[in-house]
Amino acid sequence: MDFYFEKQRKQAESIICDQEHQPLIQYTKSPFEFPSPNYQSYQENGTKYLKCLKVIPEPLQKQLHACAGEIFLSGIPPEIRAEAIAEVAALIGELYILRFKVNFSGDSRGFAYLQYLNPTLMQLAIIRLPALFRQHSLPMIRVRQSRNSSKLLLKKTYRMSPQSVYELLCKLINFDKLVGRELYPGYFEYQIIFKCNEEAVHARRELLRTISKFGRNAVVLWDTSNEGTDVLSDECNANAANRCGASDFNQESFPTSHEKGFADFGKSVNIKTEDSQKIYN
Repeated sequence: MDFYFEKQRKQAESIICDQEHQPLIQYTKSPFEFPSPNYQSYQENGTKYLKCLKVIPEPLQKQLHACAGEIFLSGIPPEIRAEAIAEVAALIGELYILRFKVNFSGDSRGFAYLQYLNPTLMQLAIIRLPALFRQHSLPMIRVRQSRNSSKLLLKKTYRMSPQSVYELLCKLINFDKLVGRELYPGYFEYQIIFKCNEEAVHARRELLRTISKFGRNAVVLWDTSNEGTDVLSDECNANAANRCGASDFNQESFPTSHEKGFADFGKSVNIKTEDSQKIYN
């Protein structure tokens, strides 16, 4: 009899001991955490990517690649991880990509870009995401449509012909179209057009590194002349607000309100990359 009660006591102590060692909060792995069967996670320079691995029809892929339905998130605290943002955003619909900006320590730089597999969800997300972030104790995160530029300006390429500029650009970067404007006889300014902002970002970085090839006075700037207002890119505004000193964007590089819009100039030279044909207007 004594042996029976002793055995019951040990079993009870074992159960209590096991309960004491169980965590109070059961951890559930995020569907966005690496390794994930549905999302690719990687980092390039100052951007962490969470990208859908699903096979996407080509017409939709072209829309998404051109930044259709892109959303800009700002006010993200430094300690918040990309996976946490993705989990909240996924409550509205299936994500295509999250471009989450980080510093050298891997902490958030305060902003990110988001796209859904269905680009038409953008308007719904802009309305509902602020409330969802508040529900997840992130009321400081702001949500709006991205207004990033996919155009660059190349200026002060003195003594270089439009053809020479075009051929050199082809060697350095990938772009969709080049438009040259003649400011006065023999002096051109060039608008470089890309399929999406992300391509423009990488191209600008490469052009800044090799700008001396276009002459010692040459400069490359963001073109926001078609905005109709004095608006900087999302990333430039976020960098300025966060004072993070990131090298990808420079606020002084953007046209200010007193500068002429690009379309104000006269003679133009269109040079398309597809057929290398020059069209003089």
